Amino acid sequence: MKRNLKCSLAVSLLSLMPSLAFAEPQYHHQGDIELLTRRSEFVSIRAQETVQLPQRSRGGASSSLAATVPETFFIANWTGANLFPGYSLYGTPTWLPPYPLGSNPPPNITGYFRMNLPPLTAVSQYYYYTNNERDPANPGAKTCVWQLVVSVSGGVCSATLYATTYGIATCAFDARQSHIETDTCETQVTTIIQ
Repeated sequence: MKRNLKCSLAVSLLSLMPSLAFAEPQYHHQGDIELLTRRSEFVSIRAQETVQLPQRSRGGASSSLAATVPETFFIANWTGANLFPGYSLYGTPTWLPPYPLGSNPPPNITGYFRMNLPPLTAVSQYYYYTNNERDPANPGAKTCVWQLVVSVSGGVCSATLYATTYGIATCAFDARQSHIETDTCETQVTTIIQ
């Protein structure tokens, strides 16, 4: 009897394995989440920039969509100091933002993270890096906040990246190493903080 029970329990547990591999996307948060939604009348924002991500097409790839597509974020920390992340991200993470993010000289990429989503998913992802973990909006801090907004219209994906600078940072975007696949919404974003 015990042997049959053990066998059936093992089979039951093994049948759960495939469903665990395809976990549902969920929200992941860390850091000063209020910083992501602060308004300029309360906090001194030095600059805000908006850019459209370059679009690429695989040509007909949408008919054979994968179960998930990645959103890959590369970060270049050229500040000379360790930086600390904050984020509000949606998806199934392969890697979450590095903590802390070490510094490398230009043109090196310092770290990256990846979220996986179902294809053709409209989403808004927020993340920031700062050298002042306790007060990212401090006028003497180096803080960059980025928001990636992915839109889907008529089965075609597009993306806009918003960058907000706090304190004495320089926040940038590398268009040569950033894009969105129009057929699937697979995204790659490369951001820089100095």
